[in-house]
Amino acid sequence: MAKSEERTIQMAASLPRGYKLLPKGRAAITRRCRSQTLASHRQVYTVLNGKKQIGIAIPSRIHTDILKNAPSPLRSRIAKTTIKSTRKSYKNKTLKSDLTQLHHARSTLQDLYPRFPADKIDTVLLHAFERNSGRVGTAGNLSIGEKVNLAVLAHARHECTGYERLLRERGERSEGVRKEVRKEVWPLVERWARHWRGEGRRPSSTGEGGKGK
Repeated sequence: MAKSEERTIQMAASLPRGYKLLPKGRAAITRRCRSQTLASHRQVYTVLNGKKQIGIAIPSRIHTDILKNAPSPLRSRIAKTTIKSTRKSYKNKTLKSDLTQLHHARSTLQDLYPRFPADKIDTVLLHAFERNSGRVGTAGNLSIGEKVNLAVLAHARHECTGYERLLRERGERSEGVRKEVRKEVWPLVERWARHWRGEGRRPSSTGEGGKGK
């Protein structure tokens, strides 16, 4: 699928299901995302706000994989660019509400977890609060503090412990196995949470490559 065959959509409309916006501004990342999307035989969408291009829409999995593997400073810049682009380009009430909640969540996280790595805040919150994702940030029965707390604990579990490695070793990801592994890594998750709250020393082991700070 050639670049000339990319479809054009307006940001006023919803992005296709399973797609995320990659804002303009990072040419190398844009090229890489476009290349991987085309290589997987998926559609790339040129996203416009009126007549102005504001980015491209690519499959969520590719967006997440590239963002996850990018250097930490770049991950933070991309996440912040996404928030700024959204604030500038989207005018409808739903998206304004999303932005308000996202910034409230950011402030809450910084209050609850003053030692949480600053370069990971936006990435964690954008993931947890993604609309229609079914993740903790979209739960209607939780307070903003509860949502933020669960998002931080999930980050600690997936990024600062051996959770993913243990699941791979089990050879399956059934709910029963995930529950068992979550229980196994919980003490380390709790230590990271205490450290980020400023209540304890930094854990000496992450179990997954030392990603915590």
